[in-house]
Amino acid sequence: MREKVLITGVAGLIGSHLAKALLDKGHDVLGVDDLSLGVQANVESYLHHERFRFCQDSVLNPAKMNEACQGVSVIFHLAAQRIPRYGGYLRTLDVNMKGTEIMLECARRANARLIFASTDDVYGKGLDTSFTEESPLVLGESRIHRWGAAASKIYGEHLCFAYAEKYGIPVAIIRYSGVYGPTLHLSRLSGAQDLFIAAALTDRPIPIHGDGNQTRPFTYISDAIDATLKIFETPYADNEVINVGSAGQISIVNLAYLIWRLARIPKK
Repeated sequence: MREKVLITGVAGLIGSHLAKALLDKGHDVLGVDDLSLGVQANVESYLHHERFRFCQDSVLNPAKMNEACQGVSVIFHLAAQRIPRYGGYLRTLDVNMKGTEIMLECARRANARLIFASTDDVYGKGLDTSFTEESPLVLGESRIHRWGAAASKIYGEHLCFAYAEKYGIPVAIIRYSGVYGPTLHLSRLSGAQDLFIAAALTDRPIPIHGDGNQTRPFTYISDAIDATLKIFETPYADNEVINVGSAGQISIVNLAYLIWRLARIPKK
């Protein structure tokens, strides 16, 4: 069935690939992005598609978001600020919490389903690397800004379930793990895998935080999009939390070694 879908954060990695996949399936897509992290070049190939419309604005603008959501049946809320390692602590909390509440209110008004993009970072300092959706969420102390993004995402998840309980809004929560792939934007806020690849290809030192023994699962963008579409297409995902990532994990230092070695393989 053809649906009218809204994607916040459409000019980011996941948002831009998701928009293309939904257009390929025949859906109408309205993409929203304030371009603070995403870049318009990521949606350039379908910017003039007859079933795609782009709105440059912020999820913190409730009037504009309400206008954009009119007639929408599904909202993918991907817009977010990342771990505030280099500043922007308050903006991270602002966008991730207020922005999510605004989009849930839009979903309530539009009687739309909302699919919320969370992250495996919410598992925090949990020692069990074979975590599941039922695993405890263990964050570090509040004085460390690094945990601000995870705390704001946990709040967003609770807010989704609270709106579902009070207003009957169908919600699904996706906890993405280290999604990477082709993108036209690279900054110090990019994921480790993106920064490592860029450094290796340009013969620069690979930046590693800490001792590098921390482990993470990583997910290629096409696999993340396939999983996201399955969640979009089934009602069984409603009121559920779903991890989207690889089954195995790799330490950051071994990831750096792997990328450096692959970058040195001669091209045929």
